[in-house]
Amino acid sequence: MKQLKPFTKISLSLLTMGTILSLIGYLAGGWTNMKTVAENYFQPQTASFTDIRSIEVNEKLSIMPSPDNQFHLHYYRNQHKDIDLLSHQVQDGKLTISSAYQGIVTYDGLLEPILNLINDQNVAYYQPVLQVPKNSTIESLTGSIQGDVYLDKVTIQNLELTAEDGDILIENSQLSFAHLSHLNGEVAINHSTLISPKDISDTVGSSLTIEDGDFKAENLKLEGRHNISNYNGSIDISLHPKTKTDIHIDASQNNLGIDLPTYSNPQATNYLHISALDGELSIR
Repeated sequence: MKQLKPFTKISLSLLTMGTILSLIGYLAGGWTNMKTVAENYFQPQTASFTDIRSIEVNEKLSIMPSPDNQFHLHYYRNQHKDIDLLSHQVQDGKLTISSAYQGIVTYDGLLEPILNLINDQNVAYYQPVLQVPKNSTIESLTGSIQGDVYLDKVTIQNLELTAEDGDILIENSQLSFAHLSHLNGEVAINHSTLISPKDISDTVGSSLTIEDGDFKAENLKLEGRHNISNYNGSIDISLHPKTKTDIHIDASQNNLGIDLPTYSNPQATNYLHISALDGELSIR
């Protein structure tokens, strides 16, 4: 077997030692330093508006109360590429929010994909936030979203959303929704009121459809006619005391009808059709 030259041996030894020292440095705090760099990589931005009546969104979003009488959109800017992580525009009282990243993502240098990987691990931190003045009403919230959705203490007259690959959490809100569809994620509605924009005599009403995820509701108040369906996931609903006394529920699990004597009231002003195709169903 051919022997390595002394110079080659020294070079390989130095390379091995350098690799070991780099690994030690990484374990001793290198990752923390990289996280510090990554945190400065995206810088917060704020845009403020005075009159927003409707919202169209094609980006993950949180909506919550504003500290004043203005609307504030908080998002992040890529300092390295000098571009915002989302785009927004206002026209005739309508706010449109969408992702600024379209098409193929390019990296400048070896460091950037590492920084993007670090930031992706804390994606919720970079979720855009829209603050809405208290006691104001959003006439409509529409769009198609990939990612998480969070609504807290908001009133929306017409909600039509399609969401996937994320979770939906709605709390302390009043929503009149015509259609909410969600794929691959959890849906939770807590201490909120759902109002069907349809008349009780309408045979369709509002619809909430979940696929590949669980649906949970705590202290849920229903007004009007509603349809809730879950494909490949469980349903667990705790009804508001007022709803319990004035609702008729038709329920099915795995294509089999379920007898719910407590909620069998054909004369009720509120109606719920609920079905779980492949999962547990609980109403209390």
